[in-house]
Amino acid sequence: MDNDLRFTTWTDYFGPLITVEDTLPSGIVRRSTVYGFENISEDHKAGTFANPPETTGAYFGYVTEGNVAITDRHGITHLKKGEYFVVPAPAGFTFTPGTRLVAIHSAPFTPLRTFGGPIEPKGRLRYIDGCSDSLIIAPPKFEDPCLNLLHFPPGIHQTAHTHPSIRCGAIANGAGYCIDGDGTKLDLLPGMIWIIPQGVVHSFHTADSGQELNVIAYHPDTDHGPEDETHPMLNRTWVEGEKIDNTTDEHISADILVTEQMLAL
Repeated sequence: MDNDLRFTTWTDYFGPLITVEDTLPSGIVRRSTVYGFENISEDHKAGTFANPPETTGAYFGYVTEGNVAITDRHGITHLKKGEYFVVPAPAGFTFTPGTRLVAIHSAPFTPLRTFGGPIEPKGRLRYIDGCSDSLIIAPPKFEDPCLNLLHFPPGIHQTAHTHPSIRCGAIANGAGYCIDGDGTKLDLLPGMIWIIPQGVVHSFHTADSGQELNVIAYHPDTDHGPEDETHPMLNRTWVEGEKIDNTTDEHISADILVTEQMLAL
């Protein structure tokens, strides 16, 4: 993907929409492919299932309308509007009529298989300009990808800003608009899939709509998350009132799951 592209949205979709690679500080190159599946528009009403080709990595996703059955190596899980997931690839998706789904393939990445939702009406963390955020699928480890719920109350004019890696996802509910770096205005409506290339100036607004706006946002990387030497289990393990040091010879060896991201380093 050309990082000079603008903020882009899709309303009609059934299949892969765009692929981007982000080089992370560790040197890992994370490849993210955005898939959209809807059988509401005239062109895609016959779409009832999809089997994307990836056999490694993971799919992050969110159901904006309808119902989806997700089939992976562990079985079949049914999700409805407002619910989200991350599952290991390969995976297949079966749709009831009137469904919209965003599914973002992320690799290299071995996920903690997770299903959640429905999303809450607001975020739990303060963001910027009076908006809030919830980390709905957290990174298992520092630098891993994640999924977020962004909440914009009515009347927001967000500060123009950029991100050091791509952002993409779906409009969950509400209405608003985005202003690109050159002043282009793009309306944001439920079910839209969107992507913001790395470094693109943008801002979200709800001032004209008079409505709130909830956005599902995938990040291919994080600068937050557990690390081998700092995580909740370790940090609250004390010897004589102090956190234990797990970098010494007697602790340095650990029987750890080998993940795709570890093999990529």
